[in-house]
Amino acid sequence: MRGIAIFALALTLVKGQIDLTRDKGAAGADVVEATLQQIRESCIFPSDYLFLRRVAYVMTKDGTGPDTYRIGFDGGIWQINQTEFALTKTSTAISQYWAPIKAAFNIDWATVQWSDLRRPLYSGIAAMLTLLRVSAGNVPRALERQAAFWQANFLTENPRAAFEFLSETQNLDGTCTTNILDMAFIVDSSTSLSPEDFERAKQFASDVTGQFTVDPNNVRVAFVTYSSGYRANFDFQRYTTTSDVQTAILAVQKTEGGTDTDLALKYAANSLFTAQAGSRPSAARVVVIITDGRSDNKIDAYKNSQMLKDRGITVFVIGVGNQVDRQELDNLASNPTCTHVQELQQYSELDSLKTEIKDLSCKALVTLDNGVYNYPCGQRTNFQVNPVAVRSIVVRPSTGSVRVYGSHTNPQPNDAFRDFVAVATPTNAATVYVTDATRPLYISIQSNNPGECVTNYQIDVVPFNALNKNSMNVCIKKDVTTICTTLDVLRGMYPVTQPSNLGFPNKCSTNTPGLYPHPYSPYRFLYCDYEGQAYLVDCPAGFYYNDQVKDCVKGVPPTPPPSTRRPVTVPITMAPPRTFPTMQPNTATPGVTTQYPLQPFPICTLENYRLGLHFFEWAANETKYIMCSEYPGMGRLKDCAPYHKWSQVSQACIYKDVVIDWTRDIYQTTAKADNYGCTPGLKDDSLFYHAHPYDNSKFIQCDEFGDAFILDCPANEIWYQDVQNCLPGVRNVKSG
Repeated sequence: MRGIAIFALALTLVKGQIDLTRDKGAAGADVVEATLQQIRESCIFPSDYLFLRRVAYVMTKDGTGPDTYRIGFDGGIWQINQTEFALTKTSTAISQYWAPIKAAFNIDWATVQWSDLRRPLYSGIAAMLTLLRVSAGNVPRALERQAAFWQANFLTENPRAAFEFLSETQNLDGTCTTNILDMAFIVDSSTSLSPEDFERAKQFASDVTGQFTVDPNNVRVAFVTYSSGYRANFDFQRYTTTSDVQTAILAVQKTEGGTDTDLALKYAANSLFTAQAGSRPSAARVVVIITDGRSDNKIDAYKNSQMLKDRGITVFVIGVGNQVDRQELDNLASNPTCTHVQELQQYSELDSLKTEIKDLSCKALVTLDNGVYNYPCGQRTNFQVNPVAVRSIVVRPSTGSVRVYGSHTNPQPNDAFRDFVAVATPTNAATVYVTDATRPLYISIQSNNPGECVTNYQIDVVPFNALNKNSMNVCIKKDVTTICTTLDVLRGMYPVTQPSNLGFPNKCSTNTPGLYPHPYSPYRFLYCDYEGQAYLVDCPAGFYYNDQVKDCVKGVPPTPPPSTRRPVTVPITMAPPRTFPTMQPNTATPGVTTQYPLQPFPICTLENYRLGLHFFEWAANETKYIMCSEYPGMGRLKDCAPYHKWSQVSQACIYKDVVIDWTRDIYQTTAKADNYGCTPGLKDDSLFYHAHPYDNSKFIQCDEFGDAFILDCPANEIWYQDVQNCLPGVRNVKSG
């Protein structure tokens, strides 16, 4: 299809929707994470406090162990045996979960077979049901208690099971997908809280901080307390090392009074999460609220918490004791509340949550608004793009490549569960074009594999169509991921209109889809779609359409050979306008006589290509030129038409010699154009006409490329240089 091929590259590294959690035999960390993400965010089950994540790694190395899917055993990643599976379908202790499972996952648990557990989601649900049955709903929080629970209930025959559980999960619990995090602790210090419990709250915040690397380029921490009013103990830029933050937290003094949660949240929304306080728009931003009672002003507390959430800040709430109001905690926290609210009986239990709070904070989303963001390679960062009418997200690494995953349902899209994935390189950015969105778009960018991006990558978020033919393009229209059309891409690159009257016959009605030259203007071209509709496309200023590369290129369009008609019909005192032939072919357009292979050319740099500089002279032969390809450093040789040479100034093939009669390919090879005063770069007010040196019945016409054409005056007329015209006179031919 003519002209469509230039856009094919934009689709080659974009892959569509996938959900491996329902595929038999799927394995890997991404599969386990995606499975547990769905189970937890369904809010059907109570929290497992990372127990199932740890079990998947200990039992089968996330399904990659050689015995995971062995013949004769269908327990899947979580290795649920046939007896345990049967109890998930018959035990009344967990029967209340069967209907919600059907509603959330469209899985009728009564009809599930043991063999279905080879699908990770089914194995994960069975593992959760088994855990709740065995624990009677009281899942241990602390890692050490989980290890003991594991040995006592699942591996009783192995006396080292608890030790192995602890040792094998250390590295798993130590990983964090992102290091760019602004975390604020907002801690209740009201009179109802004992000094000992306040110390426990501070110790918890210090221990959570100790799991991160605090420095200006990674994690930043702030600490706020509240009672009657609030106290901003320190903001994000006060301390720049982990130990300094921990020391500062433990030194905070308790204040007595009421429970003005609303004022502390208002301060956080209006003052703390600002550039002046050291917060970064490129960071995942998290608030951890620790409280033992009800707010004195619930309505304002909810409003101020909503301000935080509206600005892309994730809010976790930990309620301690029997005086907390669960509805209030839910109102303050981010959604889903089942993963953002924790209730404890006493402050001594806080220590059991530090790993889970770290894990959830590591997965917190960065909200992308319009702007430019830069991130280091070697990690996974999760983003959220709020619904808008039009927005483009452009991702480009400075070296290597990054993978861009997207989903409307999975906040951490990956290889196992996503709507799309695109690979971005320095040459070919990944561009996601969103229109008419009603739901948030979740994006995860990964560059943590060896040999991928090793420096940094940039994200540009703009409120318009930024698609480009050299990008890996993804289009999302009304929350549905689709392949970008040629028209989508053209509209991202150039002004495109669809006039009701073209002013010339519509060739799209009888031609195949593609790109075509405009019949009158070199600065425009036509796009014909599959329905025969014609669109006018305008090149940017300083560019013209080149049909050979099917794109706008930088430079001046080649000039057709001049007409042999008189330049004017009456005497004038200023230079006449240039004239052009109406029927003859454009001999200034580069001609192709030989197809040369793609080969290296150092001049074909990425920078030149982005500037629209696609054509360059070839020093070895002036009748050939270099046409750069979209691949950096690569191009092809091209031949000029006969009697032409390449002009780098003109960006076109021009005549080598003075033209006597271009209609018959007659040239004056002994004279050069500059002998007649014809030089490249002539402007509208330049001198285009000159007297012939020895025959006054002829004159010289120049074009803007420096070509010279010998033209004849009409019969019985001679050239008058002073009036720039042919007038009646006597012919006089001097010796040449």
